[in-house]
Amino acid sequence: MVQWVMLALGVCLTAAALAGCDETQPGASTADARLGVCHDLQYSQEVTAASDANPAVSCTSTHTVQTFAVGQVVGKFASWRTRPDQEALQSLTSTMCTVDALRAFLGAGARDSVTGVSIHAYFPNDAAWQGGSRQASCDVSVNGSGGAPRPIGFSLKGVMSKPGSAMIRTCYRQKPLPGGAWTLTGTSTTCDKPHSSQDINAWLMLSGATATQAQVTRLCSPYATQFAGSAVMKKDQLEVTGVVAAESNGTYSLHCAIGGDSSHGDITGVLLAHND
Repeated sequence: MVQWVMLALGVCLTAAALAGCDETQPGASTADARLGVCHDLQYSQEVTAASDANPAVSCTSTHTVQTFAVGQVVGKFASWRTRPDQEALQSLTSTMCTVDALRAFLGAGARDSVTGVSIHAYFPNDAAWQGGSRQASCDVSVNGSGGAPRPIGFSLKGVMSKPGSAMIRTCYRQKPLPGGAWTLTGTSTTCDKPHSSQDINAWLMLSGATATQAQVTRLCSPYATQFAGSAVMKKDQLEVTGVVAAESNGTYSLHCAIGGDSSHGDITGVLLAHND
């Protein structure tokens, strides 16, 4: 079956330290930061703090963030005796905690679309910084209601090959058409909610605001086959579909997707990649 990650197109980079937060928020040293460790940060002050003071918890128990990368602060800030302020630390997040590193941790392939996650960076507290520590951890959280992290009870490492990826995969809700097809317009959702099709991380520029099913089949079929494999497409009676979307620059793009026969209605769950 099939699955894809599109994190690079829509990940929310959330710095661990935001303007207006308490710059003296206590935190434990990140000198012992380890890849894959989970923490249960329950309050917004903990999530947005510059350091993480909470003890590690098992990733099979309830938690809200998981470390996907560990690195060293380099550049001009590394030589500072006093820890930089919140704004300075925030500026390091996108360079230290990259989307590529997160996609690799999640096990996302080229045709995997990721949505609804945030990246956080945590740094040594004041005392640890003055003691010479420059190690930082990059954590990922699943977005919940109101933007708060969503508690989960499993590891996100390699999750894109597992059913648990449904909550961070892009899917669409379209209206059914006669003959088993879907409309080429719709709204996005995550795949753990009812949906008609699943995004396969191929967004193609269009010359206009509409497309025909014949065009969608021609343009998207190579990507669908790359994602699902021709044998699975045939066995599971999967159909090539897509959603035409208006982009912020005034152009239109086709978001390629895979779905079932519309006469069977919406589904809940995820297709996992099974390339030829």
